Amino acid sequence: MCKLEVIALTLEDAVNAQAGGAASVEIVENLNVGGLTPSLEVVRAIRDRVTIHTRVIVRPHARGFVYSTKETDEILSYVGELVKIGVGGVVFGALHDDSMINVPLVQQVAHAATPLEVTLHRAIDACREPEVALNQLVGIVQRVLTSGQRQSVWEGRETIRCWIAQYGASFTFACGGGVRAEQLPALVKAIDAPEYHVGTAARINGVVDPALVRALVEAING
Repeated sequence: MCKLEVIALTLEDAVNAQAGGAASVEIVENLNVGGLTPSLEVVRAIRDRVTIHTRVIVRPHARGFVYSTKETDEILSYVGELVKIGVGGVVFGALHDDSMINVPLVQQVAHAATPLEVTLHRAIDACREPEVALNQLVGIVQRVLTSGQRQSVWEGRETIRCWIAQYGASFTFACGGGVRAEQLPALVKAIDAPEYHVGTAARINGVVDPALVRALVEAING
């Protein structure tokens, strides 16, 4: 059975995602720039109200995925707080200036996040030599959120399908980025990924709608 993850900006979003049958939520703020680190208050509120899996993005700014020493310290401190709060997972990615994945920093964050699950987010879609990165990250992250290095999952579907065939034993792949409800049945047929990740497709007037979530769950499970 395929799983649906819904982006949650608020407690209401998370509650509605759960009511609609989503398997998990990714907690973020500022969806317009691809999601930034949310406040710990929102994270705690969602943790206290929902029983589905909760993941939290750790992304302090929208200026790419390169982080200063000061930002790295802030990232590690925040991840430590997430461990104390007790969420399900951390969603993180980082690049070097040359657009290669910053494996040492991802590893450092993964160590700080223990025992939480770690997802490599769409930094993989902005990096050079993604297959090199995936090989290096085996055993460090458990999950990869990707659009297949394209603007949308639909455009990147062939790359994701190939990655699943090659690396599916090492990572859980979640398809995210520009997912449209009407494309979901065709996406599932083309990619056969274990997870699908949606943002605006689950919203009406900016708020997650349980009926839309329910329809999305039905669409990915045919």
